[in-house]
Amino acid sequence: MTPKNAAKSTTGPSPRTSARPGVVSGKVFAITAGGDIKPARLATVFLIYSSIDILKAWYDGLSAARTLYLSQLKDPEGFTKAKLEDYEEDASFLGALPPATRDRLVALYTADLDAQILMAHETSDIKRDLVELAAKTRFEQFRWNDETMCKRDLLNYEMALAGVRKWRWDHKEWDQFVAGKADEDGQFKVAVPRAGKYLLFVRGRAGFNEAFWSAEVVVAAGLEAAVKLGQPEKACLVP
Repeated sequence: MTPKNAAKSTTGPSPRTSARPGVVSGKVFAITAGGDIKPARLATVFLIYSSIDILKAWYDGLSAARTLYLSQLKDPEGFTKAKLEDYEEDASFLGALPPATRDRLVALYTADLDAQILMAHETSDIKRDLVELAAKTRFEQFRWNDETMCKRDLLNYEMALAGVRKWRWDHKEWDQFVAGKADEDGQFKVAVPRAGKYLLFVRGRAGFNEAFWSAEVVVAAGLEAAVKLGQPEKACLVP
């Protein structure tokens, strides 16, 4: 998957690391067939640092999601239980950390667990759709409809992000994957602790579409990189 957008700060490339954080800001939206602009209200923004290891986790997760989703749909509760148990083991060291560090990582841990639970609900929704579709055809000549296939494709991105979250806990690289939220107008601003090149992903709803946006962005130490995301990577029409 190649990002459909690219953006960089006006200062050019920056050093690999820096004590001064940078900022990624911008607006995310979708343009309807009639030309209307629909902001991605309260969308979730993700930034993945462009290191070989973490990008491999992303692309491996995306590939696995595309080929293994059927087994996960058959038992979404079991899938989620296994993932949450993995997190519990990875977070066992938190109690020994200094209070400020512990509070920060507990917040990350909680956010990752919430994302896993949300993904489980989305998986269950797709499974329910499949059962209803199969029942309508009496399990004969069953096929995915466009709506369910689109939901499945969005879920693939969620599963790939879950793999990145797990990688962060396995390797304790807290600053290589950061997240934030857009406001009601689709505007966002995310502090980035580490300068460098990032993949930017946004997941949210614009108008009647659930969508996923992507871009590449270069973040310079202590400066702000502005991004405008108007063309979703994937968009699914929902009621």
